[in-house]
Amino acid sequence: MATQPIDRYTLEQYRDLEEKLDYRSEFHDGLILPVEAATPNHSRLSAAMIGILHATFFPQCAVYDSSLNLYIASVNRVLHPDATALCGTPSYPIPNCLDNPTVLVEITSPSTKDYDYGTKREFYFTLSSLRHYLLVSQTEPLVGHYERSGTGWIYVDRGMDAVISLGDRGIPVASIYAGVER
Repeated sequence: MATQPIDRYTLEQYRDLEEKLDYRSEFHDGLILPVEAATPNHSRLSAAMIGILHATFFPQCAVYDSSLNLYIASVNRVLHPDATALCGTPSYPIPNCLDNPTVLVEITSPSTKDYDYGTKREFYFTLSSLRHYLLVSQTEPLVGHYERSGTGWIYVDRGMDAVISLGDRGIPVASIYAGVER
């Protein structure tokens, strides 16, 4: 049985096609992969995180939603984190593709949790500017928090009564989940 060849694209071809596609996509080293539609809780949690990051960091940091193109040169990927904060001067090695985030947030679901905690985390950790990676669960009030230290990454689970420390600022986990159905 013959198989269909898989179309592979250059980053430049992807960028040209991205605006014409009728679906959201990511670039994975030559492959264009569709991004799943969000559930209501995913969307609510993502909006909460964007608002909380903005309220916590503005005007020192810029906050972006998932439409931001995040370029990871080491693995030739363009990804769309659910929320991003950039504290410093933006770097766009490719037009409209940021590569120096300070904080990245992913809203996890049962279908994305392994990827968000595994391969995607490894991709993100290659970004030298990244200081915090937050994984916000859709299924329970729990936030996984990776923080870069002098010797590597420290991981802590934060429950409903906890406060996530992002440098000299704190985010109560309860504020993330306020109004979210469980």
